[in-house]
Amino acid sequence: MIDVQYPWSVTVPHPGIFTSTQPLHWAFFTPKYKDFAPIPNSNLAVGFLVQDKLAKLQILFDFILKRNHQFNQKLPHLDADASHGASSMQSTRLCFNHLQCFPLTWRDLVASVAEFQ
Repeated sequence: MIDVQYPWSVTVPHPGIFTSTQPLHWAFFTPKYKDFAPIPNSNLAVGFLVQDKLAKLQILFDFILKRNHQFNQKLPHLDADASHGASSMQSTRLCFNHLQCFPLTWRDLVASVAEFQ
């Protein structure tokens, strides 16, 4: 997601990366403006991700939690705080909570979905 040459750029995965035969092909999508639900009667152009897309990301998040839990059970001797998986899991959890709880501008919403994916 981050390139050394372009540290402030954002990459959004597109549906063509994953074929429809792969189980999580639906989880990687490019957000469109119709996926943005602005807050009504607001002076600011902020809003949330629409509920059906957020529900799909919730399924992906639950899948990630399950896989992380399985990994930690198989390798209990690793220090959970020191592992790369723990920091990735914290980053994923933070990003998902941000998408759920805070109104974002369209640009920030696209960047947050890309970071989560």
